[in-house]
Amino acid sequence: MTVKYNSLLAASVLAAIAAGACAAGEAAEAWPVSNSQIGPVSAQTAFDRDTIAGLLPDFEVVEAETWSEGMAYPVIEARRGTGGEADILFDGEGERLLAVRVRSAGLVEAAADIGGAAGEAGIVSDQCYAGMEERSGDIHCLDPSVSGLSYWIAVDYAGPDGTLPPRDVIQSGSVYEIRWQTVRR
Repeated sequence: MTVKYNSLLAASVLAAIAAGACAAGEAAEAWPVSNSQIGPVSAQTAFDRDTIAGLLPDFEVVEAETWSEGMAYPVIEARRGTGGEADILFDGEGERLLAVRVRSAGLVEAAADIGGAAGEAGIVSDQCYAGMEERSGDIHCLDPSVSGLSYWIAVDYAGPDGTLPPRDVIQSGSVYEIRWQTVRR
């Protein structure tokens, strides 16, 4: 209970600071990312709409579902506006949060940002893997400095499913998703 209260208190402080910045006409600061937290969200954050909505007062937060390998699974989507793609998706299982997927630029402080070239961010290394199934043709690169943080990169490559393209092709690709996965110890 204390951990959850402390997480909510810290999130409330961050939200108040961000809201104050927006009210003053300034852009809200990007969320810091560490092994244990992405902005106001940590591994202890519950996977439920009300908890996440409380952490993101400037977002419309809704329960939804998405598909993977032909099966539907629940997600929680957060949008800055009422239409279009979700800026942030939360994956979970039961009440347990598993991952946060960021799909809009400027939301997090990371080595790369949405829309940026992978090569300029320095994330292309031996820790990059070819996407499979729905993500065939895309590349998944792990962040070299933050456990649990990774990037999905769209590349112009038509190789077979699960085949990693040459390094220069990956470097010219564009980051379209930043994924933070809970790291439990």
